Amino acid sequence: MLNYEHLENDNGVDLEELTQEKTAIVLSGGGMSSAYSQGALHTLRTHFNYTDPDLVIGSSGGAGNAAYYVANQTHEGNRVWLEEITGERFIKVKGPFGKSIDIDYLVDEIFRKMQN
Repeated sequence: MLNYEHLENDNGVDLEELTQEKTAIVLSGGGMSSAYSQGALHTLRTHFNYTDPDLVIGSSGGAGNAAYYVANQTHEGNRVWLEEITGERFIKVKGPFGKSIDIDYLVDEIFRKMQN
């Protein structure tokens, strides 16, 4: 446990709150990591009823999964991963240096469709 006794409390900081334990969910990007984290978040919310971490942060695909989690829409995140981005529109097999994942399709087509 960190010791905050040396801090002056003249700036309105609640020192007791600083010493309380906090929970963060940190999500990485990357295709397989993001697919896994979406399932883990859905399980946390639906099976363990864990809905109130202090911080949820993610990068790339993990950021999208984090958004579904904090919006209580993990079921929609699952649908996107299982139905929308498993086909040839999103994953394209090309040469070793060709575009293999069409991020433009994900952002321009999938996320915009979901906004409407």
